Amino acid sequence: MRRDLWAVFLMALFLGLMATRAMAAEAPPGLDLNRATMQELMQLPGVGPKRAEEIVRYRLQHPFRRTSDLMRIKGIGTRTFVKLRPLVRVDAAEANPAALTKPETPTS
Repeated sequence: MRRDLWAVFLMALFLGLMATRAMAAEAPPGLDLNRATMQELMQLPGVGPKRAEEIVRYRLQHPFRRTSDLMRIKGIGTRTFVKLRPLVRVDAAEANPAALTKPETPTS
């Protein structure tokens, strides 16, 4: 009887750990630099409207391959990058090519 209870307990523990691991793999932490909107980028420390616009402009020509590419943006040096690194990530650009296109501007 005790062995059966321990087996059930260990199986439930194992399945719980596997489910937690699967959920963590689905939603990586941080903001994807290739998909983030200007509003989302402006919420990052040290990123205002002008720098967010520069990030979007950069990714239109060169999608981000790694987070360190962020230092190619004017005004983002080592210090700023160290603050931003845990808050951003780079996913495969092919996953959402529409996010890499320039947003349409209304004509007047």
